[in-house]
Amino acid sequence: MDPSDGNDGPWSTFAFRVGEPEQVVKLLVGTTSSETWVVDESGCNDLTTTCPNDRGYLFNQSKSMTWRQNNVYSIPYENNLGIDVTGQYGFDTVGLDWPGSGGPSINQSVIAGIAAPDFFLGVFGLSPRPVNFSSSESASFDDPQSSYLSQLQKSNAIPSLSYGYTAGAKNRQCLSKRVLGSLTLGGYDASLFQPSNVSFNMSQVTDRDLMVGVQSIQIQTAGEPDHEYHDGFYSFVDGIASHIWLPLAACEMFEEAFGIEYDPLTELYLVNDTLHRQLLSHNATIDFELAMIVNEGPTITIQLPYSSFDLLATAEYPGVKNESHYFPIRRATNESQFTLGRTFLQDAYLIVDYERSSFSLNQRTFDTDAPQKLVPLEPLTGAGTNATEPLAYDGNDEKQGTLRPGYIAGIVVGAVIVLLFIVGTWFLIRRKTRKWNKHQSKETEQETEQTVSWQKAEMEEQLRYELEEERLEMDGHLRYELEEQKPGMGRRMRYELEEPRPEMDGREFVCAELHADHRATELPSHVRKPEPGPHPLYELE
Repeated sequence: MDPSDGNDGPWSTFAFRVGEPEQVVKLLVGTTSSETWVVDESGCNDLTTTCPNDRGYLFNQSKSMTWRQNNVYSIPYENNLGIDVTGQYGFDTVGLDWPGSGGPSINQSVIAGIAAPDFFLGVFGLSPRPVNFSSSESASFDDPQSSYLSQLQKSNAIPSLSYGYTAGAKNRQCLSKRVLGSLTLGGYDASLFQPSNVSFNMSQVTDRDLMVGVQSIQIQTAGEPDHEYHDGFYSFVDGIASHIWLPLAACEMFEEAFGIEYDPLTELYLVNDTLHRQLLSHNATIDFELAMIVNEGPTITIQLPYSSFDLLATAEYPGVKNESHYFPIRRATNESQFTLGRTFLQDAYLIVDYERSSFSLNQRTFDTDAPQKLVPLEPLTGAGTNATEPLAYDGNDEKQGTLRPGYIAGIVVGAVIVLLFIVGTWFLIRRKTRKWNKHQSKETEQETEQTVSWQKAEMEEQLRYELEEERLEMDGHLRYELEEQKPGMGRRMRYELEEPRPEMDGREFVCAELHADHRATELPSHVRKPEPGPHPLYELE
């Protein structure tokens, strides 16, 4: 694998086969997306240069006989980090690994062709959430498209909606070999990390589900703490983002500790050659102390050496004229930007279990002699539902565990029945009252009837008002939101909840019972042909 993948790495990529006949592309891993993004030919102005190779090879839609085009849509990820690009969406066959490797393929997988350099490399999405499309004339969630992970699980290629992933650390040297990334679908590789005793529950915000509390950040030189940051904050673990986005005060701590300076043109901390050599000689380490809650509970510490922060921005990076070393932290302007990106995942092993709505972060180990140990994660059993799609997902990209439309309708019907019962009881009481007062004069009886008529009309009007108010209240809480697009383009639709709903069962996915012979599929960044045994290994080369 080319050691210079990306314009701000180097990063480990994974090989995939797209279309028919197969075209090879090299992709990063996206822990947020449920789609596959490939760099379109329009992403390189001159195909004779190194651009196609630098961007992980290009996908030519016109050369694939199985490509089915959809429309141009906004890429709905990383918007909080200031990235706003579009992609040509469609459907095609996507296979794991190089041609001839025997990796599984999924037909009619959702693909987005991208060109803008904001996403310099393509992305293989790992989220099991389905993809919904809408045109400017319609707004419907009637035809959700299954994610790649869900289709693998449905076809029994993997045992569960889960994976293990580490980004690789190409600046580390283990026996003169670069440390490459590893991706295991349906389980994890226990030989690559030191187990943590801390488990995290997934956030109810489904497009930011991997949230952790950062309790502290500590910089150590020669084993002694030099600088510490203790103002806790919540951060999103994101494999698509390259950098670590921090509060300004935390960035200023790094500035003081390492003497790095912020470049407003590139918004990077560029490092000149002299400072680069000096910082490497210090052999510093950076510790991130993580927990479910920022100020309490058990913690896990992920330690990164300075070499993991020693990255290279090429001339293809926006604003960079000449290749330059840089320190990959970014100044966040608000809490939504706090992110532990791919830089962090060089030294952390992430295990995500959508079956149980939980995940863990573990310290990556670099023992080249450790035998491989693939561990499949079994599905939840006995739930009686299809495990290939979210149990309660209704298109809402903002919240999970909310009341679904059927529940809301049931509440409305129940309220109507209760109110009609009250009205009926009231009329029965009035009839008895009139019988008891038969001895009164005709004039009094007529007045009573007029009063009853007036009160009945008032009650009916009040009932109509309350029902209308309840309907408006329901409609006011839940609405469809169409993302704004340029004229003539398709629109992707999201649910948006204006106010929090009562929480339901946090388990988003429930698996039907599967046979015991399911295997985990592993994609380390270098791959060889499958080895014999219960867990075939697909290792990219």
